[in-house]
Amino acid sequence: MGAEPAPPSRVDPVALGRLLRPRSVAVVGASDVTTSVGGAPLVLLERFGFAGEVYPVSPSRDAINGRACLHSIDELPHGVDAAILAIPRAAVPGALEALSRRGVGGAVVFSSGYAETGPEGAADQRALAAFARERGLALAGPNCLGLVNFVERVPLTFGDASPNRRTRPRGLAILAQSGRDDPRAHLRRDGQGRHGHLRRVHRQRGGDRDRGLSRRLRRRRRHGSGGDARRADSPTRGVPRGGAAGPRARGRGPRRAPRAR
Repeated sequence: MGAEPAPPSRVDPVALGRLLRPRSVAVVGASDVTTSVGGAPLVLLERFGFAGEVYPVSPSRDAINGRACLHSIDELPHGVDAAILAIPRAAVPGALEALSRRGVGGAVVFSSGYAETGPEGAADQRALAAFARERGLALAGPNCLGLVNFVERVPLTFGDASPNRRTRPRGLAILAQSGRDDPRAHLRRDGQGRHGHLRRVHRQRGGDRDRGLSRRLRRRRRHGSGGDARRADSPTRGVPRGGAAGPRARGRGPRRAPRAR
């Protein structure tokens, strides 16, 4: 990826919108093992009733559960909105290059082995972020569980998730640090076992080299995409809460998610 340039201070809002509300999704490293990181997203997209196009990408499979597979990222149609990378760490830089060539809006990187492993991994993580911003890619991760948009029925995750059947148009967005924590541990479930107060986006930041969380949530609210916001743990500082004009969250440690109504 060459020398690491200084990253710009903002995430491309168009690319971010494509990642959070995609009309098409590629699963790179797709698998027919439904419990694997490459298989679970395909199962969840079916379970949630995702209405857009889904493109499994696997060099070793021709089809998964009746869905034709592409053998490389270069076979994707131009302009796919979001991609899941369920591939080894060493393959991630090349995959991001290929996604950029195909005009993909953003990527969720499940792969681990970055900043959590030490200085060398941290440097590689910074290089991913610099490349993504240079090319206008919205990047979630690396080393994350992904994100779920419950309103548009978009589960870009390999974690356990169930569709939210409620139709209330506004609600709560949660952004949580780390690939090991699931923010649902901080939430109360409603009587039907669903996440009643998660209406729009549940995003796992993972290593999260694509920063600017306060800007993201303010921007999404300006476009009518969310109501309240809470951080699930202490590293997600500076995330606004209470509303578009509300005070910013202070660095006082985790806050409880509000009780479902």
